[in-house]
Amino acid sequence: MGIFVAGQCVVPEVLQSLRGRNVIDLGASVVDSAISFVLYGARRFIALGPLPNAANCAEENVNISGLAERIKTANAVPGRPGCLRCRVTTQC
Repeated sequence: MGIFVAGQCVVPEVLQSLRGRNVIDLGASVVDSAISFVLYGARRFIALGPLPNAANCAEENVNISGLAERIKTANAVPGRPGCLRCRVTTQC
């Protein structure tokens, strides 16, 4: 599993390391990174974003890109302050 921080994702070596991997983006905005990552070879991409307007744009961008089979989006707005729990496994 790799964790990328804003700004690291534009390095070609980092993008190439995603080939065949599944990616989750917390704070995905309009899925510009998701589309790039999938075009560089990421297997699947789950894009979660807290802003409803951005989520609508994200869904439209995924459909326009023709990558809806590989990129899934969700408007992930917590109902109350807290944390997001993710279980990471090697099986998808």
